[in-house]
Amino acid sequence: MNRSKRSPSRFVVVATLLVLPVLWLATVLGGSVPVARGKMAAVPLTNQLNDGQKVAQEAALADSRVLALTDGRRTEVFGVLDLRGEHTPASAECATTLCYQVEIYNFDENAAVIAIVNPATGVVLDVFGQPGIQPGINKRLADLATQIAISAPEVIEILGYKPLKTDMAPVPAGLAGTTCTGGHLCVAPTFRVGEELLWVVVDLTTESIAGLEWTYLGPDEEQTAAPFIPTGCNTPGSVNRDGWSLNYNVSAGDGLRIHGITFNGVTVANSIKLMEWHARYNSGSGFEDSIGCGGGGGFQIFPFGQTQVLDLVDGGDIIGFEVVQDFRMSSWGSSCNYRYEQRIHFYNDGRFRVVSGAYGKGCGTTALYRPIVRVDMDVTATGNQSFATWNGADWSTHATEFWQLQAAPYTDNNYKWLISHNAGQGYYIEPGQGQFGDNGRGDDAYIYVTQHKPSEGDTDLGIIWDCCDLGHLNGPHLFVNSESIANQNLVLWYVPQMMTDVTVGDMYCWTVNTSETYPCFAGPMFIPKAYNSFTHSGPIELGETAVFTSSVAGQAPFTYTWDFGDGVGTDTVPNPSYQYPNSGTFTVTLTTTGANGESATTTQTILVEALVAPTASFTDNGPYVAVGAEATFTNTSIGASSYLWDFGDGNSSTAPNPTHVYDAPASYTVTMTATNVIGNDTAETVLQVGFAPQAGFSHDALATVGEVVQFTNESTGSDDLEYLWDFGDGFTSTAANPSHTYTTTGEYDVTLTTSNNWGEDSTMVLLVVGVGPTAAITPNGPAVVNQPIQLNHASTGTAELSFWWDLGDGATSGDESPSHSYAATGDYTVTLTVSNSWGTDTAEWLITVGDAAGDVTPADGGEVIGEGITLTVPAGGTADALTLLYTATDTDPSFAGYTYTGVSFNLSAFLNGSLLTPYNFEEAVAVVLDYEAADFDPATIMLVYWDGAEWVDAAETCAASPIRASAATELCATGDFALVGQPLVVITTYQQYLPLVIR
Repeated sequence: MNRSKRSPSRFVVVATLLVLPVLWLATVLGGSVPVARGKMAAVPLTNQLNDGQKVAQEAALADSRVLALTDGRRTEVFGVLDLRGEHTPASAECATTLCYQVEIYNFDENAAVIAIVNPATGVVLDVFGQPGIQPGINKRLADLATQIAISAPEVIEILGYKPLKTDMAPVPAGLAGTTCTGGHLCVAPTFRVGEELLWVVVDLTTESIAGLEWTYLGPDEEQTAAPFIPTGCNTPGSVNRDGWSLNYNVSAGDGLRIHGITFNGVTVANSIKLMEWHARYNSGSGFEDSIGCGGGGGFQIFPFGQTQVLDLVDGGDIIGFEVVQDFRMSSWGSSCNYRYEQRIHFYNDGRFRVVSGAYGKGCGTTALYRPIVRVDMDVTATGNQSFATWNGADWSTHATEFWQLQAAPYTDNNYKWLISHNAGQGYYIEPGQGQFGDNGRGDDAYIYVTQHKPSEGDTDLGIIWDCCDLGHLNGPHLFVNSESIANQNLVLWYVPQMMTDVTVGDMYCWTVNTSETYPCFAGPMFIPKAYNSFTHSGPIELGETAVFTSSVAGQAPFTYTWDFGDGVGTDTVPNPSYQYPNSGTFTVTLTTTGANGESATTTQTILVEALVAPTASFTDNGPYVAVGAEATFTNTSIGASSYLWDFGDGNSSTAPNPTHVYDAPASYTVTMTATNVIGNDTAETVLQVGFAPQAGFSHDALATVGEVVQFTNESTGSDDLEYLWDFGDGFTSTAANPSHTYTTTGEYDVTLTTSNNWGEDSTMVLLVVGVGPTAAITPNGPAVVNQPIQLNHASTGTAELSFWWDLGDGATSGDESPSHSYAATGDYTVTLTVSNSWGTDTAEWLITVGDAAGDVTPADGGEVIGEGITLTVPAGGTADALTLLYTATDTDPSFAGYTYTGVSFNLSAFLNGSLLTPYNFEEAVAVVLDYEAADFDPATIMLVYWDGAEWVDAAETCAASPIRASAATELCATGDFALVGQPLVVITTYQQYLPLVIR
């Protein structure tokens, strides 16, 4: 990916903007050109997105905050990039989870719209606008810029032919005096012709040519290295050494990111990044280069190799380390193939330096390189920072955001600026003046100090500004808005300027070939401001040793000077101890001096109290202590320097707060003697040592409902045991050996809690309360020889029940409800024995086994019903379907004027669902009459019943519902029945078939 700029030796600038006609452009691109843009939602990316990026883009474009910044404007999605751990406060979860930054460009207002999305949840975490920011362009615009360039008549005329392709991709570019410096989006494809390069600066806002320019390249030497093929993002890492702790990773487009930086546990900075490189040429043209591993829009210069952590060595001594990342274009060494480097130095003495390097080889010999470095300082991680400039006599503190060009005066140590915390900690900033031993020629830097805002670089930032202004308009000026920087979290923007020199013997920012390079390095040194504080162990008593602990900052190593304030004691170690010879209040002074000669002084007072005879006292966890348990003693004595404990059992201790375990029950007197040089004092207490209780009990083996259950206490422990029983059914007892009667079966948790002065203990037993069985056999109806009969029971009792059947014919069964076939007719006594844990019970049943009977016809077979019919099933048989046929020939029986006509009955006898035996109607429990009465008046049909003296209405006898034609009626009845009615037409030979079912 070659990048070229204008040469001083030969150039052509098109001063008049060549705005291409819309009609011509449509013809070139082979499609229509929209003329009513900007009145719709942002144009999305339609290819080269993974599933997570698609989710992020869809969520962003639907978000109301995004719509508020894009509706009614010409906007387009440029990229969806992996944030790689970067985040704003609102998107803090992105520090540890994958998040995408959706980058949208607003052509109308030259502004970026940023949406941060968690693709796993589809939640848009943060949205903000970035005026003046241009994200890297997408493929559609890159292709469009290339097509405009190769098809422009001006290009064809200058070259003398129509080119088929460009020599360099359309990377962000600027051209002084054109729309590119007026808020338009510009890129510059290039065409190489011999040793010269033609740039075609395309304005993508107007989709036209902004200008043309030639630069002189000169000949390229044969390169010694193969072309570089990018391999993606590097592996993130961390460093913990020499007091420093930090993390690093390569960002998408903001270079190497160092973050979470602390020294000796104190926060130094949140992050350090290199946002972009500006390369300007004498003619006023140039490029804005992004370095990083990409993943969104634009054309990044990719990392070359993994990030390295290297020792910093001075005269053979390791004085710190540096984190280094190389970035190269694919054909670095050739013209218009750039190489950049970041080297962040961390020194053992607490200093650090942010170094940016350019190797070239540029697109001409007059490249001015300007890296845009962002340092988010956060001394002590609490904000509350201020910024000052050395004015030649003192530090002048700034109240509001500002920019400044590096210039004298400097302090004697070459410091120019100071960032400090309101508690005193801080860092001096020493800009480069060629003093750092890296062949740097001075930074000539612009510095911008702004109040921290998440939208101004916490995450990957697009192109900030045009490359080609010779003053302070380098991009960070966009963030200088006269806001307060007093007691704020501050961000420093540092923009050094390095000019290419191709003079043989004095080359700078130049590559002859990959084996012969002359890089230029620039960047400030941050030197910790001298600061100290200390703590002490006071107040103390005379004779005790005071302990002092210091905390220092500045340039190590340090010298320490302690004055303990009594006119006697001093020391020179970091953390001294001192015993005062007299009592009183003393002012202690600590002065520390760093390697740079800067000193800091802190004072504090310490009280040394006069010594008196001690007062002995202590507390304990008594008076009752269990055997084997730990007795604890807490010393509350005043003024003692030593202690002697007598535990009353022959054991002792000199510890201030001892513990002791007694191994036998008894009453023990514990004595503590407190002593100092003046005298001693004694305190004592009495401990009662006994056995803690252990609860235990047993109970009757079987608990039966309604019967007494006896509980036997088996608890142990010292005397005066107390008991609390919970029987699990709402009843309790405090007796030693209680009894209890349960009224309901079930499972009960019986708990015994045993307590005494030395503690308490509980135990629980699950008690099952049950009841013995009651055996009961359920009759199943008559048995038929050689046919199975199911033997059922209705036994009760607490589970688990067991069953044993004696079937009366020599057969037995252990099933709950066995099935059995009898081989012969007769009477059999069946015996059921039911058992459980609470007892046994037996029930018997006499079963009669008979033969099955076929159809049975009544003996008289007559056709006239007189006083009813009684059907009898032969002994030993069962009644199946019995059919009777009668023809009406007389009017008997007479009943209230009704006339009997004639009928045929189908009779079946049932009892409780089984065929009825033995075997007459008197044993029936109900009568159901179904009939058809086509030739009867339905209102006259009636069932009558012989009550032994006369025929009566069966409904009066059996409480039946009125009989209806073609209906079923249930009647409670025994005895003989007849059907009477008044026919509509008298036909003496008419036969009517009616089924009568008795069951």
